[in-house]
Amino acid sequence: MPKQLPDEWVSGKKKSLNVATDLGLRGVPAGNLVIYKCPPSKNSKLLMCRWLPIEDEDTREFKGRTNGGKGKRKYLEGTTGHQDPFQAGKSAITWCVEQRKQLQALGEQKDFAQEHSLQSYWEKWWKVERTRLENKQTGDSRIRDREQQWTSTDWGIGSQDWSKKRIDKVNYQDLQSYWEVLDRRATPTNDMKGTKEGQRTLINKVFKQAMASDFPELRLPQYPEIVQSISKPPVKHLVKEQWEDVLKCLVELSGGVATQKISRKDYWDLEFDPQNRKNQRNWVDLHDTLLMLWFFHLRATDPHVVTTEMFYSVPDEESGKRWKVELASDKNQRDIITTTHYRDSAVSYLDRIKERKPSGFLCFPYMERPAGAPKKSKVVEKANDLLKDVLQEIGMDPTGFALTQVRHTSFRLTLEERPDLGSPGEIDAFARNGHTSASMLHKHYLKYIEIEQSTKKHRITKSSEYEMVKRISMDEI
Repeated sequence: MPKQLPDEWVSGKKKSLNVATDLGLRGVPAGNLVIYKCPPSKNSKLLMCRWLPIEDEDTREFKGRTNGGKGKRKYLEGTTGHQDPFQAGKSAITWCVEQRKQLQALGEQKDFAQEHSLQSYWEKWWKVERTRLENKQTGDSRIRDREQQWTSTDWGIGSQDWSKKRIDKVNYQDLQSYWEVLDRRATPTNDMKGTKEGQRTLINKVFKQAMASDFPELRLPQYPEIVQSISKPPVKHLVKEQWEDVLKCLVELSGGVATQKISRKDYWDLEFDPQNRKNQRNWVDLHDTLLMLWFFHLRATDPHVVTTEMFYSVPDEESGKRWKVELASDKNQRDIITTTHYRDSAVSYLDRIKERKPSGFLCFPYMERPAGAPKKSKVVEKANDLLKDVLQEIGMDPTGFALTQVRHTSFRLTLEERPDLGSPGEIDAFARNGHTSASMLHKHYLKYIEIEQSTKKHRITKSSEYEMVKRISMDEI
């Protein structure tokens, strides 16, 4: 039997009644459910109701707290449609039960969205990808770069609210707002084009993870346009005379040993001082390293791992034999790359290498390579320092030059000496051998070679007499 209404309610001193304790009604969902009188401003005698669910069942954002989760929890409010407190209480229970169902449905939707969010598929994809990268020669740096793309504060993908959305709900507007985030990081020398391209690639990989499992009908998102607003200068390289000066200087610094055939014992007996990098054996090692990159178009990360066993010879009708190299590569997720040389002098180079370094690491073999992290050996750093020493020896500013420029020099000078390699019938094969693309060769080398050749071919030597500088004496004025 319903309880008697409290005297305070009857007298008007009390403005609200607890449906469970004051009215004694049953079936009230967990939480605080009350009915209350409308404020005078609403000019209504119908009773209102409000309910504050227990925190564990509250699936609203921040559990219903205001001020971004820092304020008090807000009641859910409704109308009972009745003036009688007991009828209003029963109506409030019905309303409250429905509100609770809606909160449960909202929770289920959130759980589904969380399980199928962009963030969740990143975690699934990254778990596999990280394991794969751990076994790569530059895995430590690539793992660090990938995680930075996702977890960086402010600009990382995982720092964006839409990364928590269900993946099929990520839309163009989300990506457009993200491009604006990246644009705010632009500088006079960085238009963020490369960053946007990298983030686009990563998002696509995560989408493909979802497409391969739970969302087969999902499509890759449409992205805002990526515009390059800063013209980048051509990549640095050495001209032919500079390259020859570098090699000549190295031979002289090595006492002529760099180009000689010497035994393994003689190589290890070369003058060496661990406290001073400018020593004979290091000059020989640098010569070997530069020519390895030069002949085979290898990358600046390869000296960490290349061994002489990776090189093998095959018969060649003209030179008798040709050398090839096979090595693991991280570039474009290839497992093994194979490349050969275009210059016949590579044959005598490999003959020398096989004589003095018949096995083991080819570049600076005395430097220890930590297991699973060869980059920590600092081989490339050592080579870069020595290369800068040589450039200073020949009177060049070493700023901006490193082993990477040797690969650029190799591509550029080979294309200059053999223009036919830039033709449609040859460029693809040349690019594949260097493990790059025809478009990259054209972007970084061919277009500049073509401009130089065009200006040289069509140079105008005849001038108007009014273009010339005529020297006169001040006395004539």
